[in-house]
Amino acid sequence: MSESPSNIHIQAWAKMVGLTQKALAQIDQQLAQAGLISLAWYDVIYAVYSSPDRKLRLSDLVEEVILSKSALSRSVEKLVQEGLLKKTPCSSDSRAAWLEVTSAGKDALRKSWPIYKKGIQEHFASKISKKEAEILVGLLSRSTSS
Repeated sequence: MSESPSNIHIQAWAKMVGLTQKALAQIDQQLAQAGLISLAWYDVIYAVYSSPDRKLRLSDLVEEVILSKSALSRSVEKLVQEGLLKKTPCSSDSRAAWLEVTSAGKDALRKSWPIYKKGIQEHFASKISKKEAEILVGLLSRSTSS
């Protein structure tokens, strides 16, 4: 039987989730006001762009983003329709397809990044020191490696 989290663990979790949700909502709003892609779309495009060979199968993309499978499928279809991603059949698996970022997708990332970066600074980085960030990376890396 597993142990229950302590009150301080629950408080830490609530603070982390709350900060994340608030910051993401504010950054998403800033991107929308600038007429740019949403953070959800940014994360999908970036996951494909940063993968080896700059292409990724949809089944692998599920592991890289924080969207449900159905929301991810809808987002991918819209990104393909908008010309930000390209879908090509996978020669080794007829049920799968490769996703690749188009030049328009790269342009969308490039245009959105300054607002995203500013939001990270404003809503997160300005509130903790570099040393605290290093500690946080260590703690979260340990939490996500299981």
